Amino acid sequence: MVRTARRKAATAAQRGMTLIEIMVVVLIMGLIMGTVGYAVFRYFRRSQVKTTQMKVKRVLDAVQEWQSDPDVKNKGEANCPGNLSELVPDRLKRDMVKDAWNLPLKISCQGQKICIWSAGANKRDENGGGDDIKACTEEDNER
Repeated sequence: MVRTARRKAATAAQRGMTLIEIMVVVLIMGLIMGTVGYAVFRYFRRSQVKTTQMKVKRVLDAVQEWQSDPDVKNKGEANCPGNLSELVPDRLKRDMVKDAWNLPLKISCQGQKICIWSAGANKRDENGGGDDIKACTEEDNER
């Protein structure tokens, strides 16, 4: 009797986990990974927007610096650079003229008002509207 009990205990210890138990563990791990992945993805999207906002403001500062440059004024150049690549390499690094989605930033000059914008996460250029990330020289138009 004692021998039979020992044999059953030894057999139960060697048996391991059933397929159902393994499937439950895998399901729980999948749920945890999905939740963590979703949270990380949201954080990544927010960081792309913040990075692009920082770049847009930095490019706007570089354009204003370009305008105040005496060499630019003496040459009689326009009030606005034709494109942002004119600011590279003197005032900006090459990667600063592209947003977090690797699209080029846009520039618009109307008189003294200068606007810089990115197409945003949807990657559609809406001329500073929609989800575009925009900064202008006038404070009330900044987004």
